Amino acid sequence: MRATYEIDHTVYRTSLEEEMKFLPTEGGLKFIISVSGCFVCQITPEQAVVFNNERSTDIYRPGPAIVIIDEFVSSLSQEEATALYYHELGHIRLGHLNKVKSGSGVVVNSEWELEADAFAVNLVGKEAVKNSVEKILTHSSKFATKFLQDKGKDVSEEEVLTEILSNTVIQARFSALN
Repeated sequence: MRATYEIDHTVYRTSLEEEMKFLPTEGGLKFIISVSGCFVCQITPEQAVVFNNERSTDIYRPGPAIVIIDEFVSSLSQEEATALYYHELGHIRLGHLNKVKSGSGVVVNSEWELEADAFAVNLVGKEAVKNSVEKILTHSSKFATKFLQDKGKDVSEEEVLTEILSNTVIQARFSALN
């Protein structure tokens, strides 16, 4: 029997271009590498006001949020996109946002990533989670390469993917999913 939950978060869809507007120039590449298509954050009341004013919307509200970046998830199958969503939902259900300093945003912690993967695996299976991580990282390398090349760096997609795959959090995730 699957667990049922009250809806306690908001899901936002956005574009990479829109998200990049709100990041410092130097943080952009780190964002692309760490976010990998979708991220979870705690939106403070102050951030909601800023986001709504700067984006000319009134949809942002305080509380837990899952932000889906269209360019990253567009090539995923329904099962892979569901796995990605459940991974992010795992961060909320497992209380990871409660452990993050208010307003600091994105959760990137090896232990928490493994726990969120396990949460998703329990709901959709290991293969779907592994496939979604692989595809998202491939797309991350494409966007990161373009980001670096636009900044005048001479890098190849292969070099960027190698750098992404050398990240200890990514290595731990693949080890657990194999």
